[in-house]
Amino acid sequence: MAKKKSASKKKSDSAPASAKKKGGAKKAGDKKKSKAKSMEPVPVKIGKGASVGEVAGKFMEMFTAAGMNPPEEQIWKALYHKQCRSIEGAMGMAWDGLKAMKGKADWWYSQNTLNSVKTEGPFVGATGFGVKYTVDVTCKESGERTMMSEIGLYTVKNGKIVQEEFMALGN
Repeated sequence: MAKKKSASKKKSDSAPASAKKKGGAKKAGDKKKSKAKSMEPVPVKIGKGASVGEVAGKFMEMFTAAGMNPPEEQIWKALYHKQCRSIEGAMGMAWDGLKAMKGKADWWYSQNTLNSVKTEGPFVGATGFGVKYTVDVTCKESGERTMMSEIGLYTVKNGKIVQEEFMALGN
């Protein structure tokens, strides 16, 4: 019978560590964190560099100073990360990197004439900012003139815009 006891003892010793922990009482000195998450708010961090408000302010300053000729390339160079992403929400398409964004802008201006643009904002948040655009545009091919509204959402990390997403007013 002594052999049976030692055999059963070996079985419990060979059990996986996770099986041993289950159902066991915690010791007073246990420093493991509880799995329950705190209900307290935590600070949102966007890294080092300019704050969201500073980036948004500079963006608006540069955009509005140019009037009818939005200085995209100057804004991109000053405020965007070189590996940023541009998303056109209505199209469901994204362009990665400044070179691709320039290609998108060149294509847009080749198809359209910008008659006027009005901005509202910036609307500053913890991780980025938004700008409302009201644009009067004429399609070069058809000659059709259209007023459109969209929101541009800009995500900021380490003092640079890393993503922009444009959302058109839905019907």
